[in-house]
Amino acid sequence: MLFEAEIEFEFEDNVTEVSLEFAQLSYLLNDYLTIGVGKFLNPSNFFMERLHPAWINKLPDRPITMIETNPLQANSQLGIQIRGGADRT
Repeated sequence: MLFEAEIEFEFEDNVTEVSLEFAQLSYLLNDYLTIGVGKFLNPSNFFMERLHPAWINKLPDRPITMIETNPLQANSQLGIQIRGGADRT
């Protein structure tokens, strides 16, 4: 069983905003299948799932699909996901 979460703190105009970026609980059913539940980063949005942390993303701006005023893809989703692969032997 795995758990991961990211909490975001923003300080602006003497006001502190706290938001939950994602929080998910994953269970490894076997070598090929994982079930996850919670608020997770959108798996169809490669940038958010793999490249959005500041220590990875060295671009000056986010990709055009990730503009915060009107994004084309959701940053996160709330629900259940099943991920895995098939044994090719």
